[in-house]
Amino acid sequence: MQRTIVQEKPAVYFSSVYGSTRVYAEALATALGRRIVDITDGVPAGEVWNEEAVPLIFVGPVYGVKLLGSEYAAQAARKVDTTSAGQDVAFVTVGLTDPEKAAAKDSSAKFFGEEKDRIRRFYVPGRLHYPDLRLVHRTAIKGMLLYYSTKPGTSAFEKELVASGGVGFDKVDTEKIRPVVWWAQAR
Repeated sequence: MQRTIVQEKPAVYFSSVYGSTRVYAEALATALGRRIVDITDGVPAGEVWNEEAVPLIFVGPVYGVKLLGSEYAAQAARKVDTTSAGQDVAFVTVGLTDPEKAAAKDSSAKFFGEEKDRIRRFYVPGRLHYPDLRLVHRTAIKGMLLYYSTKPGTSAFEKELVASGGVGFDKVDTEKIRPVVWWAQAR
């Protein structure tokens, strides 16, 4: 006998390392009347991605050279969207680069491989608290700050990141999720 799992309501899926991604996922879930599901360590058994669950929303941070959660968004897009025009899956990238520049470059597209045209991408700013960072991440951030401090044409966002020094940087703004909410409500 095969059991069918019925989910009480759609979810916002998120991966988080330091917490800012969770803040955005919770805000999206509240705005859309959804539950949140942490996929940092994998997708929990019983989660079903199908046409009844769309639109699917994923939130993940840029972490080093990875976009956490992007592989799950790509899997979901393959399951629910059979045409590249559908875009029934969204991914919200949380990062430390200027979201407008990231969106203009569409810097997260490369993480979705062949599914990139099936995933609607959004970009929002994150935060870091330097004392909480792992050594390897702290070292990478120092390199990024050094680059931004010497780069010609540094944006206001990048200058603010450099000025944050060894204390931290908090640009999390849940108002930035409005376009995601509008996209989901229009589906």
